[in-house]
Amino acid sequence: MKKSVLIPVIGVMTVACTTTTPPPDSQSNEAEAVPPAAESSTNKPDKPVAPIPEIEEKHDEVSGTQLNNYIQTGRYTVIAPVPLPEQSQLLDVVISVTLPEEEVYTVGQGIRYLLKRSGYQLVNANQLSADVLLLFSRPIPRVHRHLGPMTLRQALNTLATPAFRLVEDPVHRFISFTLKETIAQE
Repeated sequence: MKKSVLIPVIGVMTVACTTTTPPPDSQSNEAEAVPPAAESSTNKPDKPVAPIPEIEEKHDEVSGTQLNNYIQTGRYTVIAPVPLPEQSQLLDVVISVTLPEEEVYTVGQGIRYLLKRSGYQLVNANQLSADVLLLFSRPIPRVHRHLGPMTLRQALNTLATPAFRLVEDPVHRFISFTLKETIAQE
């Protein structure tokens, strides 16, 4: 029974696989055969198509923000050509520092070490008050050997303790400290 079913199926498959289409007649008129590109060109409208106007302002399709002042850095990436916040506000750069034990012994040396690559420097010692000079001469606490991640401003305030206020001169890029008024009155 199984043999009789398989033989007709195999015969149909053989006939279907061996059937071929005849080759195109080489003597047929080539004008009758229309290439696909020519077919699409015959379907053109009678009116000329107006060119697409230039768009002066580009907008992000998702958020709708204007993209004129952005630079494309990759296929899907654009950046604004503006400085990063920490490049404009030098004391707001995030740092993570370990103060070396063989180089930094006092709070003043720790503050100078933090300011090394910041673009700022500490004011001259003769411009600092006696209270600040006393703080700067104290040994640096062990817990302050590793600072961060935090901003440079926070690290300077950490070394100076809450009793002192950080004074920034952004024009000359100097750093100083003063005793807070509430502490000075006591």
